Amino acid sequence: MPLDYILTADSPTLPMTSFMDSITDHELIYEFFCNTPMERCRVVEVREGRSDVISHIRELSDSLKPLPHLERLTLHTWSWNWEGARARLFAQGMDTFAISAPNCTHVHLHNAFTTIRSRSLLSFTLRFDSESPRPTFRVLYRMMSAFDANILQHIELAYAASDLDLPGVQTPCLPPIELPNLRSLRVEGSTSFVTTVLRTLAWSRRDIRLRVKAWTVNGPEDCLNDQHQVLRLCYPRRHETLGVHVGHVDEYAHAQQTSVCTWSETPSGDLKPDRSITFSGALNPCPWHSTAAAAISICGPEEVIAFSLSLTEADWKERTIPWDTLLTSLPKLYFLHPFDRIQAHVGPIPDTHVLATIFRSCAPPL
Repeated sequence: MPLDYILTADSPTLPMTSFMDSITDHELIYEFFCNTPMERCRVVEVREGRSDVISHIRELSDSLKPLPHLERLTLHTWSWNWEGARARLFAQGMDTFAISAPNCTHVHLHNAFTTIRSRSLLSFTLRFDSESPRPTFRVLYRMMSAFDANILQHIELAYAASDLDLPGVQTPCLPPIELPNLRSLRVEGSTSFVTTVLRTLAWSRRDIRLRVKAWTVNGPEDCLNDQHQVLRLCYPRRHETLGVHVGHVDEYAHAQQTSVCTWSETPSGDLKPDRSITFSGALNPCPWHSTAAAAISICGPEEVIAFSLSLTEADWKERTIPWDTLLTSLPKLYFLHPFDRIQAHVGPIPDTHVLATIFRSCAPPL
């Protein structure tokens, strides 16, 4: 009978030296762990920031005990628990410490890493909260290349590899991994990491859900260049976007965020966007309307019928918003939000002005 092995933050802790036969105060959990036939487990979850994840990786990666029944694996600890020589060793992706689970369909690694061997994966998550020992991108690439790309459906990578030794931006030296059935991709990290992932993972489904958070560099020009790189990779095809939403949050310098959400179907209140791209990190970023203009141009303005904004009060006080450039680039626009506020910001214009024509087309019904 398959077993479920689940340890949460409230469970006793497995000693770090358990596999070296040390005597500790946690004899109960030690005996439980040692007497659990891991090769019979269907689920293994060591989560909620437990400090003994490293010990569990060491036991699960025993090459003499493959895990043929394992279907779900979760290893989650806090970043301060993933330190030291042993964490650095596992982050190298050595075959010696690979977890072999040929029938595992779901893997979630949070502030922990070792090579996973499975040809059955449907969902793979790797997240790090800090610059604690992480694999290089080549180690991550080698592992993911061994997954069955034809069945992998969901990938989440957040600061999942060191920014050192990333493949070249202009001439990537790693062939793309073709993922014909990928349904959702979530990527978070520096612009270099995000663009490397987007160049390396190739999807073909038009209905993929894409979530990207990129940490851009300082300065308006360099920040906009970073955004251009990311946006071009998020929209490999043009003329498929019907709705665009741009949001800007500016609580304080380090918390500035500009987001772009787009829909390939007519947007509605309960319809989630196909793509959501968020830019943050720059102390002196480019203005939101530069991001909006870049996104509209790159995703293809020809079919856009809905354009909406969510801005700060300070944004609405700016007098240099290029409304002409933004709105006249959308020839099929008929929904504009917030309509009254945009119209008031533009101010009085002649009836023959091009914006007056757009406002008449987008005016909400009385």
